[in-house]
Amino acid sequence: MPNPVDLTGQRWGKLVAVAKAPDVFSASGKKRSAAWLCRCDCGREEVFPTRRLPYCPSNIGRKDAAYSCSHCRHQRTCAVCGKVFESVLFRATCSERCAVLQRRSNEMQHYHRQVAKDPDYNKKIRAARNARAEEDPAYAEHLRAQRREQDLRKDQRIHADPERLAHYNAKARERYHRNRAENIAKKKIRHQARIEAMTEAEYLAWLQRRRAAFNRYAQNARSTPEGRERYREYMREFRAQQALRKLFVIGQELKKRGNES
Repeated sequence: MPNPVDLTGQRWGKLVAVAKAPDVFSASGKKRSAAWLCRCDCGREEVFPTRRLPYCPSNIGRKDAAYSCSHCRHQRTCAVCGKVFESVLFRATCSERCAVLQRRSNEMQHYHRQVAKDPDYNKKIRAARNARAEEDPAYAEHLRAQRREQDLRKDQRIHADPERLAHYNAKARERYHRNRAENIAKKKIRHQARIEAMTEAEYLAWLQRRRAAFNRYAQNARSTPEGRERYREYMREFRAQQALRKLFVIGQELKKRGNES
């Protein structure tokens, strides 16, 4: 048998061999390996089998070679919040919340790399999603529910921040005034199509609701001097539009009679 190795005082990384520890025996009483008591730079002491101590070339190549105590070896630094934590598994995050944030960060980095490579990346993804939604009604309903949930979360975030809400409202007003004429034309077309699709009872009920809503608006608008002035200006514009509409209808009727004659 080879002579026992004296490792007292030898250092491997953060470990220093202090003294020989009692040998490790199996349940049947057979000696399994020698062991050494080692002290880590953090002050903790731990017993390691001799085979795990990298005192010779054959032990240095082991995957479980010890260069620090178990506590220091299992210490990890969170890649998101920077918190130091202990884990047997090699994890980059200390909690599920940090793991979610890291996944989102990785996904955003991947997304921006794809967009940089292909400017039409978003259009292709949207086209593929719409094509799948047309073939699969369940997937289409899933997309609608997902969009509703995203819109709800976005509204909650916006209304929770007054500064962000003011910025969002300013951008919305700017976008509305920039596309006002086009939006009004599209709205009139949709409005006329909806009215034409109504039955007589539905049209009367809609007309009654509209009159009640306009009466409430007029009552609120006339409650202040500035509101009364805005209301008068609105009514003048409304009557002018009505007059133009009547002239247009009369012109269409005269043109129709002229073609018939």
